[in-house]
Amino acid sequence: MNKHTKYLLTLVLIIVFLDILFISYNVNLIEVYLLAYIIVYFLVSEIYSPRRKYFDYLGLSLFIIFVYIVVIYIIKALFLV
Repeated sequence: MNKHTKYLLTLVLIIVFLDILFISYNVNLIEVYLLAYIIVYFLVSEIYSPRRKYFDYLGLSLFIIFVYIVVIYIIKALFLV
């Protein structure tokens, strides 16, 4: 099994485990799923490829989405919107 296969298999297994966990706890917010998937992507990517040969545009876009969602929740918490 090569490095890319292990990476994809690990990513899929963790995401399936998270899905089962979220469904069992009746989590209905899409933001929670998205934030968990983004965190898993960054963790697994860092474990399996610590040195990048190219710029990670997917990682950059996921990071921007992550920051946007967190900022929205902070604004909601501060202003009780």
